[in-house]
Amino acid sequence: MSKKVKIIIAVLVVAGLSLGSFILLKPKKDQGLVEKEISIKQAQVPEIEMMLYKDPAGFSFEYPSLFEVTEVEIDDDEVFSSLELTDSSESKIIVRVSDSVYDDTDEWQEMFEEMNVISEIEKVMFSDIPAIQFMSGAPILLKTVGVESKIIYLVESEADNGGFFDQAHKQIVDSFVFDDFVYGKAGEQESEETGNDEDVVLIEEILE
Repeated sequence: MSKKVKIIIAVLVVAGLSLGSFILLKPKKDQGLVEKEISIKQAQVPEIEMMLYKDPAGFSFEYPSLFEVTEVEIDDDEVFSSLELTDSSESKIIVRVSDSVYDDTDEWQEMFEEMNVISEIEKVMFSDIPAIQFMSGAPILLKTVGVESKIIYLVESEADNGGFFDQAHKQIVDSFVFDDFVYGKAGEQESEETGNDEDVVLIEEILE
C-alpha cells in the first residue's frame, strides 16, 4: 500500500471519529421542554364560548359566540321565524321555521329530490323530530331539514368541507330544543282542562 493511500485512509478515519463524537456529544432537546412547548401552543388556542338563543316562536339553540344573530323581518304569515347568524366573513347560517304543505320529512325529501340533486345524505334529529342533513346547490350548501305536522325547520349554510361553518351548523342542530309549553304541554293541559269541564257538566246534569 502506498504512502499516499495510507494518508487518505488515516484522514477518513479521523474525520469519521470526529463526526461520531459530535453526534454523541451534541446536547439533546429535553423531552419535558418539548412537551411544555406543545402545551403552551395548545393553551394559546382559545375555546369558543357557546351562546344560547331563545326564539319567541318557541325554540332555542346554542351557537358560537363569534356569531351575531339577526332576526329577519319577512312579511309572510307562513314564516314563524327567520334568523341569520353572521361573523366577520361574508358567509352566514340561516335558521328558518315556517308552514309546509308536507306532513313529514320523508314526504318533503321525496318532493325535493324530484327537482334537485342532493348528496351525502345523513339522518339526524331536530330535537325529537326526524330530519335529514345533506349537500345541495351551487355553491354547495349544507342543509338540515325536518318536517312535522306541516311545519318545516331549516338550517342552511355554505359548506366549507368540515370547517368552522359546518361545525357551527351541526352545533345548532344538535342543540335545537323546542319549548314544551308551545309545542306540547300547552295543548295537553288545554285538553285536560276541557275534559274536566265536561265532567262538571255531566255531574250537574245528573244532580238535576
